Amino acid sequence: MEKEQVDQLYHLLRQLSNEAADPSTTVDKLSQLTISEEAAAIKGLINHLDKSNYPQLLSFSAVYGIKYILPAVAEIIKQNDVQVNRFLDVGCGNGWLGINLSLRFNKSHVLIDKRRHRFDTIPLNLETPKDMEAFKSMLEDYDVITMCDFLHCVDDPKYILDSIPNNNIVVIEYIPSEESYMDSYKTQLTRYGASSFTHEELCDILYPRVLDIIDADPYEIFLLCEGE
Repeated sequence: MEKEQVDQLYHLLRQLSNEAADPSTTVDKLSQLTISEEAAAIKGLINHLDKSNYPQLLSFSAVYGIKYILPAVAEIIKQNDVQVNRFLDVGCGNGWLGINLSLRFNKSHVLIDKRRHRFDTIPLNLETPKDMEAFKSMLEDYDVITMCDFLHCVDDPKYILDSIPNNNIVVIEYIPSEESYMDSYKTQLTRYGASSFTHEELCDILYPRVLDIIDADPYEIFLLCEGE
């Protein structure tokens, strides 16, 4: 890292420490998170990057997602008048997306992940034909499927999407406009055996089902239409 980057990092960590030490219990109106909760999640992310602590990554993702991603996901569903029966959150982690969408839209949710991070998660690995068939058997008309930071973790994302053609799908992936952010992200994913997408690469995979896109930099949110 260059000196300016180190100076900026130290400055931002000082800000974080100062905010966490604030005795007030200010709550963010939209996310309902306190400053101390946000600070704890960011500190946990630092620990994850140093020691590969996955639960702390999930905690950070939930705080970040609820505050910065969830509003855009709700917007893309509303502005396209998507009819919702249930939300099925695939690769749900700790369930922040599916749970909070169900609260916003007053619908039920189903949490699905190959790792059971919550007692109510259904353990399915959609990369296996058996579990994909089990998942498809669960689907009902107008179920909306959500996938946040999921497709970059699978070997064949097109297989996953082609296997479930008859439901609306919301795909959320980290595709930052800042080149250095993408470089560090790509390097990190490579360490764990995953691959990042460019905007064009992901569009090629999602075509021709893309109904709408919201740029929530550094994330992009795609709404895929139902039907082939």
